[in-house]
Amino acid sequence: MHYIDLWYTASLPIKAPANALECLKNMIAFSKIDSRISKDVCDKIKNHLWYLSEHTVGFSFFDEGVQIEELRKMVTHSKTEKAANKLSLG
Repeated sequence: MHYIDLWYTASLPIKAPANALECLKNMIAFSKIDSRISKDVCDKIKNHLWYLSEHTVGFSFFDEGVQIEELRKMVTHSKTEKAANKLSLG
């Protein structure tokens, strides 16, 4: 029944990154029950992650369902990435 919440929020772009991550986490956990199905579903989900990019993943900052600790990690990582990009661009 993990999928009902994901289904109802699937059309909300702000929730897309968190939904994709949550779905993958659920499938990885499901591998304890049936690893073959879990792998097949994860492979299919990965085919649908094309819409996640450095630009659209920013929608997560506006998702009320993302915990503050996760938001802090996202900010820290984004600062680290920007610094690395500046160094590589010279």
